[in-house]
Amino acid sequence: MEDLGFSGAGSRSNSRFEAGSPIQAKQLNDLAAGLQTGQPMPYLGEGPVVSFTPGGSLITGLVNNAVGGGTLQQFQIFTDVYRLGGEVVSGFSSLRVVKGEVVWSPRLLTDDILPTTTCTTQATIETWFDLPSYPVFDDGDEIYIGNGGLVIPNVAGVEIGIFIFKPTMLPVDVDPIIVALPDYVPSCPVVVPFTPPVDGAVWEVVKIGSMIYIDADPEADPPVRGGWQVTQNFIGSMTLPGSNKGGGKQSLLPAQLVTGSGGSQSSPFQCFITEINGERYLQLAIGSVSYSSSNMPLIFDGAFTHTKQAYFNKVQICPSGWRTSYNEMYPPLYPDPDPAFSNTIMEGGGGFALPDSNDPIGIYAFKWDADNSLGDGGDFLTGGLPTLAIFALSNPTDINKVTKDCGPSIYEQTMNVQPMSGYKASETELAGDWGHCHTTWLNPRKIGYNCKAIATILPVTNTFSCLVNMEQIGVPMVCNTIQAISLIGKPSGGVIVFSYGGIPSPIPFPVTTTFLPFSIIGPDELALFQCLNSIPELTGNVQVSRNYGGYYVTFVNGLQGMPIDLLTANISGVTRYDYTYQIVQYHTGNLDLTSPMQMGMTQLMNEKDLTEADDPYNKNKDGTPAWKDIVNKDDCLACKNFSGDVTTEGVYQMLGFENNNPSFFIAGGCTPGDVCEHPFQVHKNSEAEGTATYSVCEGMVNNIIPSNITDTFDVVVGEEAYIWVAVGNTGTAPFVLFPDPDNVTVDSGATVPPDTDALGYIAIAHIQTDGTVAQLVTGSVWASRIKIGTNTAQYFYAGV
Repeated sequence: MEDLGFSGAGSRSNSRFEAGSPIQAKQLNDLAAGLQTGQPMPYLGEGPVVSFTPGGSLITGLVNNAVGGGTLQQFQIFTDVYRLGGEVVSGFSSLRVVKGEVVWSPRLLTDDILPTTTCTTQATIETWFDLPSYPVFDDGDEIYIGNGGLVIPNVAGVEIGIFIFKPTMLPVDVDPIIVALPDYVPSCPVVVPFTPPVDGAVWEVVKIGSMIYIDADPEADPPVRGGWQVTQNFIGSMTLPGSNKGGGKQSLLPAQLVTGSGGSQSSPFQCFITEINGERYLQLAIGSVSYSSSNMPLIFDGAFTHTKQAYFNKVQICPSGWRTSYNEMYPPLYPDPDPAFSNTIMEGGGGFALPDSNDPIGIYAFKWDADNSLGDGGDFLTGGLPTLAIFALSNPTDINKVTKDCGPSIYEQTMNVQPMSGYKASETELAGDWGHCHTTWLNPRKIGYNCKAIATILPVTNTFSCLVNMEQIGVPMVCNTIQAISLIGKPSGGVIVFSYGGIPSPIPFPVTTTFLPFSIIGPDELALFQCLNSIPELTGNVQVSRNYGGYYVTFVNGLQGMPIDLLTANISGVTRYDYTYQIVQYHTGNLDLTSPMQMGMTQLMNEKDLTEADDPYNKNKDGTPAWKDIVNKDDCLACKNFSGDVTTEGVYQMLGFENNNPSFFIAGGCTPGDVCEHPFQVHKNSEAEGTATYSVCEGMVNNIIPSNITDTFDVVVGEEAYIWVAVGNTGTAPFVLFPDPDNVTVDSGATVPPDTDALGYIAIAHIQTDGTVAQLVTGSVWASRIKIGTNTAQYFYAGV
């Protein structure tokens, strides 16, 4: 083995290493260098050549824990940190592969002189073999090959392959073995220890998967998350591709390719039903939602709609009482559940307990587009967030509150063509001055609403039975008896007692998976093998493999080639659910709950002496009742007081959204002197008793409007003055936020203050001695700040 760069290798049976023995990373690097330069694998002597057969489904992903999101499958590959004496050993990981069965048709040299048979042989791979691999460690976990796994160094760039080797065309049939070694395509001569070289012998090889360590690189774009990347080429019990020399057909027991299921493979809002210890849980994958949130009905500057995005990490329940937390759903296991699973499933990877009743369940997402309350509008208007909720369909009162088709917001527009008094910004609460040549009102008529149905969970009456059928009758020297066991229906717990010749099995067969604090007991091939093997006449004479929906039992050794009476099954100890569930999925993928705003029904008016009280917006707002003209107000107000806990809890808005409401100032209007023609324009409003008053039009610094932009500034007549914008920052190096959204202001004085580390200044206008305004800035600006060492920070402005 030293030729491969290893100082040795061991198995449980003939180990030359103790658990946790180190392997030098340099040796792997040297080997990797050889592989990258195309050097062949070392030649270890004469012997069989390799016939390579790739595996089945290809599943690639980073694996960082020993248990995935779904049910464990045979030959499933996991990685975990390596612990020695309870302490994590840096630089090493543990490789674990779930035990599994292999079925094959023997191909022997004696086939040349004996009749070709179609008998199959089966074995469960329990331990790693003594190839150039890594020291075995044993943590007592019986579900993994080697009762634990292999210690592997975290060396980037060296791909490790996991293969199943099966020698054929030998004088005797030999069981397959599983090995882990630096990855390669086995095309050169190779010898497995303890297998005598025989002319014409061939290795059947199936690649279970491979893994390669990737160093973390947080600076990459996008960032690279380090860890073991596992490519699963094959999963499930397998049939080797070999056949009898004469027949050329595949094995009688087809390989079961199972891709499995779990949160990491899910689409947004996809529904799953998971069974844990006799309870069933509805799980939903995390997803995001686009939604609109207008300022309706509090309209000042005009009609517009903000489009935002949020994501759901929780589903509300109506009625309440169904939620089960992550820890309640998954009892503490060893190893712990994979964190990646909980990151993709709502409720921290947990679920929502389903009652065993004939009551369908509906899942809906909904959103009113109003941000502000209509008097007693409730949480959905004040919160401004969408909601995802589960409703029992026997609860029409609550369902009718959200299953509305209310359409988009609608605004009526009324335009008065006469100049109006009393509508200046300084005289009203309006953000803009509308007292020019005409006035436009936007009168809300309807609140926008959107609702999406995600899925319906339909109960189906459930029964349970166990059927045993004859798949193949044994014929001496030709084939063995094979019986098929099928479990029909959905059990909730309990065991089946199988009998042969009237003798029941001392070890019963569990029909459901039970999660214990330190182990998992499930209805797998090993459990059925242990059950049948406990019957004295079947001890050592049966092999078990999985088929679609059940199991195959092959009678071998002492019962080889014999016709066998059907096994019998006593299911009196099995409990069943009254109902199973069918998921009707209406939508997967991220949601769109946007409710667009629509303008319509413009009316032109030409009436003098209209006051603010005549504004139809205010008539609506101050009516009796308030907002009496909103046609779907009752629907909106009814969307509250649910029988469950329907709120916006567990809904999180995506970061980085900032509302910049549009401005509807009229550039070049008919009122002279105070029309905003560009951002930060300075106007002289009035002059009295030796003092002139100036105002500043709205503008932005890095999309931030100064907090006091509506203030006015007094300047002594005949004196020079400046009006400037002060831009501050917050935080400490190296995490300085500039500009600070809460520290951008407008001010005035005789001279512009000098820049400091805390504040930078930019003059926007110069008030000259004759009172005229020399505009220095004619638009919004973009500012940047640079500070080097102890020097005072420098400020730069673009767009001046």
